[in-house]
Amino acid sequence: MSQDENPDDLGNFFTIEVDKLEIGTEIPFDCFLYLEKNQKVLHWLRQGAIFGPDKKEKIMKLESFQFMIKNSQKQNYVNYLSVKQPPEPKALSYKRTKQPDAEAPRVFGKVKM
Repeated sequence: MSQDENPDDLGNFFTIEVDKLEIGTEIPFDCFLYLEKNQKVLHWLRQGAIFGPDKKEKIMKLESFQFMIKNSQKQNYVNYLSVKQPPEPKALSYKRTKQPDAEAPRVFGKVKM
């Protein structure tokens, strides 16, 4: 934060949704919490940190807060949202399309020709 920015000046920030952050990803911007009860802005997650499930659990326990990033890092946030995360690997499935013939011999091991 530059010398001229007041960390408690909400005009320097914009609010984002916590659910937009993907657990296990590197966050390319600083994240801040505005605690409405105390009217304080806390630097909660540093740029380059990994967003882990423990961080999400802690923030979801808070009663009254805003999750924010600095206006100057808005483009990093937009880029983060536009990058497609690799999809979860799908379980392989096998579907038998034909029942084996009851009369066909089953062969186990090496077949001699």
